[in-house]
Amino acid sequence: MKFTFRKHIATGRYLSFEPDNTDIKLNKLQVGLIVEVREPEHAYKVRLAVKKDPTKESPANFKWITFKSSFESEEEARTWVNKYADGIYANHDLYRFEKE
Repeated sequence: MKFTFRKHIATGRYLSFEPDNTDIKLNKLQVGLIVEVREPEHAYKVRLAVKKDPTKESPANFKWITFKSSFESEEEARTWVNKYADGIYANHDLYRFEKE
């Protein structure tokens, strides 16, 4: 099964400060993001939401993980996510956000 993507383009007053981001989706539900990191160098990073047990200090039932790999373009990040989809499914229990 492949991941699908939906790009959100920054708009409004703070357009120059807010980078674009892209949802990573599985069966039409968001499971992660491709985010544009501008400092210390311009790159794109892949972040996934994985399930965890809620605690008193952290009541959320998911946490964000960020992969060490960085990419020069969003397209490279998309390709990487789908290339390693089987490994992602095998090693991470993905949290699926409810539909908006």
